[in-house]
Amino acid sequence: MSRAVAVAHLYGHPLHIGGVETHLLSLMAHTDSASFRFVLLAPASPLFSEKAERLGAEILTWRPTHALDLRALPSLLTHLHDHEIDLLHLHSPRVLALGRWAARARGLPAVMTVHLPAHLVAGRRGWVAGLKRSAYLWGERLLGGRFPDRVIHVSRRAMERARALGLAPSGRTVLIENGVEAGPEPDSERGSRVREAMGVDAKVPVGICVARLDEQKGLDLLLEALSLLGPAGAQAQFWIVGDGPLRVSLEKRADLLGLRGRARFLGFRTDVPALLGASDFFVLPSRAETLSFALLEALAAGLPCIVADAGDSGPLVTEGTTGSVVPCDDPVALAAALRNMLADPSRWEPMGKEARKTASAFTARRMAESVQAVYRALVPCPR
Repeated sequence: MSRAVAVAHLYGHPLHIGGVETHLLSLMAHTDSASFRFVLLAPASPLFSEKAERLGAEILTWRPTHALDLRALPSLLTHLHDHEIDLLHLHSPRVLALGRWAARARGLPAVMTVHLPAHLVAGRRGWVAGLKRSAYLWGERLLGGRFPDRVIHVSRRAMERARALGLAPSGRTVLIENGVEAGPEPDSERGSRVREAMGVDAKVPVGICVARLDEQKGLDLLLEALSLLGPAGAQAQFWIVGDGPLRVSLEKRADLLGLRGRARFLGFRTDVPALLGASDFFVLPSRAETLSFALLEALAAGLPCIVADAGDSGPLVTEGTTGSVVPCDDPVALAAALRNMLADPSRWEPMGKEARKTASAFTARRMAESVQAVYRALVPCPR
């Protein structure tokens, strides 16, 4: 009986929580273990390690300090040999060069998933940010155009942009959109219990944002928009779920804008589905996105969504049917959309039903099966 194909997932940053982590865990949960086994090469937090190991993955701590860290190459080659790896799957530009050299040295096929193009988050303004973007684009063209054997894009808009920039090699690029587990049916009693635990009355409108607290996600824009709401937002609460490098500065900004008690920073939470179920609508003010897992999870939970038109967020939300779409970096437009959402609670339930229909096309199983099809095209797999 032939053995399962060993796939090494390379990631150049710590695995803890976030889109890449959700992607990997979904892939593990819906992959045929008789055909594939997974080895993760990256630093990993105890929280992520426990989840991954429960799904059958093996985690090896491999930590390149930068994209051309030649000191990390010998240990990578040793891991690939010792664990009889058959295929490399790269999840970060940081491991692109090292992955290329290792794949060539070991004669292995390789797959690269573009979760968020590096040039999109290289900084917003200034000559240093411009230099970084140029460097990232040059590196992506040099390596991404010739390697790997397949490039997976999780976002249609990101793939189209990559093609326009010459970053999507013809015949080797495939679109496999992110997918999530189906959310539970809305349950008012369960939601009421969560609200009670949060000290929030059932009649108080609650908006929620689940995001990493950094510049990319635009939480500063959300705070600015909340300060512009006026009487419409006086009774509402906004739950900001997540952590990140800007948490302290964002909390200070919220206080300066007079949002204490209205904008609540809940930090990292393990009960996000319950919090979504207790909320009335979702907000994602990102400056850059591909296809947000947080947005898909909010749609699956049956929440109307207000999103900035970044990545696939705009096409995913239908104006007036499942929520509202506003321009990026526009707190005035965001405030107007929030005001409109708060003005008519009778729309929330029908919009939520349509949101669940939208999310039903983006399942974790469909995503995982599509990735497995890419593996099977590159390596003979047992069935």
